[in-house]
Amino acid sequence: MDRCKKKELQKLREEFVNASIARYNFLYKELNVRKADRNHDKMMAIRAKVASDKETYREFFLPLLEHENYRVRLDAASAFIAVEPGMAKEILEEVVAHGDRHDSNTAEWILYRLPLLSVRGSSS
Repeated sequence: MDRCKKKELQKLREEFVNASIARYNFLYKELNVRKADRNHDKMMAIRAKVASDKETYREFFLPLLEHENYRVRLDAASAFIAVEPGMAKEILEEVVAHGDRHDSNTAEWILYRLPLLSVRGSSS
């Protein structure tokens, strides 16, 4: 991958991290759903930008799976389920064990739904 593409991915990664943390803050601290939704939309737009190539998608999300913020890990793992369900499951289990109650509950819900998501993803 050329340097220009790597810089672009790094910039998008930073935007994803910022949107993930902002979404959490708006949702659980400021109770502003409209602003939380805007940040969710930013995250989805970034996912769509990097989704064109499986390797780019992997390269984009792998560092985020080890981010210091559990919400970022959670959002990255939920995006990574389609590519690496086993790795995503490990991260989600880690968030359940160590994240705050909001992150832990969300990760638990995703894990509960994971068998259904995996079946859906494999039929395409």
